[in-house]
Amino acid sequence: MKLAFTLLIAALLFVATFGFLEEAKGGEPLHVVRVTSKTPYILSKLLRSRAYDVVAHDEKGVNVITSDKSLKQLYYYTKSRQPFIANIQLLDTREQSGVNNDLYTLFTNITMPNYLAKSVPEGYRDFAKITAILKNLGDRYPDLVNIIDLNKQYGTGLTVDGNSIYAIKISTNVKQNLDKDNVLIASCHHSRETITPEIALIFAQDLIDRYTSGDATIVKLLQTTQIFVIPVVNVDGFKYTYEKNNWWRKNRKLDETTKEYGVDLNRNYDLGWEDCGGSKEPSSEIYRGPSVLSEVETQAIVALSKDYSFSKVLDFHSSGREVLTAYTCTKMPEVMRKYIVDRGMELMKYASYGHRVPSDDGEHQEHQIKHHTSYSFLVETGTSFQPAYTECLQEVKRVLPLIYHFLNVSIPLKGHVKNTHNQSLEARISVKGIDWLAGETRRSNPRFGAYHLFLPAGATFNVTFEAAGYQSQDISVTLSKDAQYGSVTKDVVLKEL
Repeated sequence: MKLAFTLLIAALLFVATFGFLEEAKGGEPLHVVRVTSKTPYILSKLLRSRAYDVVAHDEKGVNVITSDKSLKQLYYYTKSRQPFIANIQLLDTREQSGVNNDLYTLFTNITMPNYLAKSVPEGYRDFAKITAILKNLGDRYPDLVNIIDLNKQYGTGLTVDGNSIYAIKISTNVKQNLDKDNVLIASCHHSRETITPEIALIFAQDLIDRYTSGDATIVKLLQTTQIFVIPVVNVDGFKYTYEKNNWWRKNRKLDETTKEYGVDLNRNYDLGWEDCGGSKEPSSEIYRGPSVLSEVETQAIVALSKDYSFSKVLDFHSSGREVLTAYTCTKMPEVMRKYIVDRGMELMKYASYGHRVPSDDGEHQEHQIKHHTSYSFLVETGTSFQPAYTECLQEVKRVLPLIYHFLNVSIPLKGHVKNTHNQSLEARISVKGIDWLAGETRRSNPRFGAYHLFLPAGATFNVTFEAAGYQSQDISVTLSKDAQYGSVTKDVVLKEL
């Protein structure tokens, strides 16, 4: 291990390019750092392991965003690797007002290039426009689209800045909650990733257009599936990117002790939060929050997910053009880890993307794997947070086939759990030989008793159903060999004790 680390350091010949962002009101200045290396992927993993916010990597290097404190740490970390450092250059593209001046004493060759845009590029829709679009869709297609105020629906209260998170539900007979498969597509846990709400909006409109034009595949899909789309999870942060600082990542929650702003919402979920869920430091860009689900935003997503027991989940981020699979540090049964990775690798082909494990635990798609479905993925789109809008549209075009394939993949095993009076039951479901390690659960939804399981194709499984006050029941089922479109339905009736 020591030798491998020595070889890694010897391989690093990197130039760090630093760009200051305007100081955020109520928060530290943020800095963009470019680190070039002959081994950028390894460097990316190394910096992530040290809790740096690595936002992208390519064949020449990585981009990192830091606070003042982290910038100093990164500077001295790289200085300690001399003579492997070719050069360090500070590129200041914003006002120096409010930035700690002692940072400037660390660098020479200060220049003023036009390196970073000072605002979100033209063409992107802000939150007011996004909300107007969602409401317009609901008005134009009242039998197909329903807008939901998640905070009001689930009683979480408004966000810190007094906002609501909106979802749209797209399905036939949409005003009713019907016995259908439920799918979630979410965007913008990280507010600066403004390409992701565009993916959600354009997809939603495209789906509606295909349905209204009579596309037989989409008509069948919406007759059997309720699709929930959340364009912006992090509403406070998203609005802040338009008003103050277009590179703001976290929400706008103030830590009263440190006076630092923001929790990384995609480190605030429960899976692995304690051991591998981002940073404990409120100043960090990947601050996980003071406790699991401490934030209104994550509470709303969890409440929606519990209500509908999603069978499939996609969570869009940027950037990197990668599908993220399984867990980061938390262990899971090898058969399921391999299965989820294989399904992610299948999915990535439809956008010509790569794949990797998540950056940390505590992420949304990992929460979904823990509680609801093994068919849950984070998709890193594009090569930057805020590309020119023409590039954004090209990326959406590239991603749409991935989304439609995701929607059309069949659930390998599903059915209903009811009692002898045909009443729906919430049953605990376990599969012999698949022993989850982190408190994972699978349950039927009490509204209709519906359940779903994503398991390896072609195999035979023994599945146990249990509910309080009822005799447990075991079934043996052999799944279809068609991993993409094969499906088996098994309904279960539990007898009272």
